[in-house]
Amino acid sequence: VSKIPVPEVIEAQDSDASRELAEDYGKVLYRKAEDLFLKGKLQMVARHLLMGYRLGVMKTVWDFSGGRLKSDGSYLGDVSVNFVRPHKIVIDAEAEDPNNVPLIAENIKKTVEEIGYEFPDKKDELFKKVGAETGIQKVGMGTKIGYYEVWFSYFDKEGVKQEGVAWKYSDLMLDWGINTNFNYEGDVSKSNFLDHPVKPYTLFNFLGTGKWALDETSLTEQAASQQDILEKRGTQIVDTADRAASTEVFNIMQIDAGDVEKYTGDPRQKIKVKGDVRTAFMRAAPEILPKYVLEDKYDARREIDNIFSTHAPLRGERTESPTLGQEVMSQRSDVGRQTTLTETLENGATGVFRQMTQLYKVFADEEHFVKYTSEESGRTSFVRFSNDKVEDGIEIRVQAGSMKADDKQTDRTEAVE
Repeated sequence: VSKIPVPEVIEAQDSDASRELAEDYGKVLYRKAEDLFLKGKLQMVARHLLMGYRLGVMKTVWDFSGGRLKSDGSYLGDVSVNFVRPHKIVIDAEAEDPNNVPLIAENIKKTVEEIGYEFPDKKDELFKKVGAETGIQKVGMGTKIGYYEVWFSYFDKEGVKQEGVAWKYSDLMLDWGINTNFNYEGDVSKSNFLDHPVKPYTLFNFLGTGKWALDETSLTEQAASQQDILEKRGTQIVDTADRAASTEVFNIMQIDAGDVEKYTGDPRQKIKVKGDVRTAFMRAAPEILPKYVLEDKYDARREIDNIFSTHAPLRGERTESPTLGQEVMSQRSDVGRQTTLTETLENGATGVFRQMTQLYKVFADEEHFVKYTSEESGRTSFVRFSNDKVEDGIEIRVQAGSMKADDKQTDRTEAVE
């Protein structure tokens, strides 16, 4: 995730006006990705997938207190995108498809005061409930408590699938309603970008097999057994190194025990013995570790590199490869094996951009604008947009390979060819 994902917006119609609208909106999405530091948040998702959390989560919502400050003191509102630590997420136990999870709940922590302002109708009941739960009669307004925001699917009386949301603390229902990130009135197909309401979460999978909505394993878990071997062999080597000094053996028939205690090993120190000097003192050679101990350590280290696809050439370290060509092949092999993770992040970023577009369709009634600087010309252009500028029928996807680091050697070879 070395670069910001580049959104491609495909025009809805074969006309110059449609192409211009699509190009402008592509600039809007890219600029918003910069402002929201989307690259860093995707890096956190990648970190979660690699370190063993088995799931990456991003949440896309409309922030009513964001955007430009208007003359009446209110805010214009804008899209907010952030990662969510997987430990805070609860998903339906039977969910198999990460793009169609019947229930997703997030544990949110806020102060009692903040929750009271957010749900004023339930404020008094909340204070009583918190006091009963914590055993404190007078609840501190600055005390942080956790409550659940639950997004769920259900079927109405006609059997049509709908999307709802509810907020609850313990068994106290704070509020509930339908998914507000969708226009339900008028021509639904034209007033929305997405075909149906969706939950505001984008789930990222890397090593899933379709059994669950989260990965069944992770690279860290796969490498754990090799890491255990690596640490065990390293401990053996350290312990042996600590005992590497040869043992000194004295013949107390020739050297008095008191003199032995005074021996420091100083080459200027003089020792007097009675009899043959060669039989008075000797050094016992230290223990030598078997060769296979060191080989086993190196083998475990190589296996971890194999699992993570991070061999020395990819890290820019010195190798024992006899030719540069072999190093380049090793590096390309690693990059190729990491493509799955890259594509996972690209697909997830596509989902984030689509949810952003849906929120602009629903909430951007008033005009927003962004400043966009072209990398080619270096000129800054001002793009104004609102929900009516997001044309019906456009398609959005992330440009393939746009998040990868530049490979100067490959670029040079392709240019020469």
